[in-house]
Amino acid sequence: MRLMMSTTTGADIATETIKGLENIGLGGAWGKLSGVTTDGAPAMIGTRVGAVTKLTEHAKEQTIQIVLDECNAEYSDICYYTEVRWLSRGKVLERVFELRNVSAEFLLSKGREFLLTNPEFVSDVGYFADITSHLNCLNTQLQGKSKNILDVIASVDAFTNKLTLLKRQLARDDVTHFPLLKFWEKRPHHQSGLPNPNQ
Repeated sequence: MRLMMSTTTGADIATETIKGLENIGLGGAWGKLSGVTTDGAPAMIGTRVGAVTKLTEHAKEQTIQIVLDECNAEYSDICYYTEVRWLSRGKVLERVFELRNVSAEFLLSKGREFLLTNPEFVSDVGYFADITSHLNCLNTQLQGKSKNILDVIASVDAFTNKLTLLKRQLARDDVTHFPLLKFWEKRPHHQSGLPNPNQ
């Protein structure tokens, strides 16, 4: 049992619970968590910052961390929150692509089918991540206090021309400007064709 000296928000309760379990040597048992019983107070059951929500998030994080450690994954952490400013959605797609084998193994061990075991789907994810990366570059070019309408128009026109070039290259099976797709296409087990840029 731990005493709460100051506030008793859901985050505070979850933090103290986690510390308490770690202090008695149960910090590694998160994969076995099957439920949490509460008195129904808002601090306990709040959908965003309630103690139960925080404990569940911590349990999921610890379970995935164990799987990554067991697989000797190159990455020792996974970013869960796609709304974080410094982590664009394009970067999340890249991370999903890079961790596809570990993610597939984890979900299959939980009895869930995983599309990233399908080579054609992986090819599509690589293509989508690469296109999103190009869009992120355009987005960055359009931002800034010193930008005026002429700069914005020039950036959009250049990007439109770039899309035309990318479409032509894909029609010729040239993946020069698609690094993830290029990596995937070079894999010996890969058998599917390139994504259709017209879809």
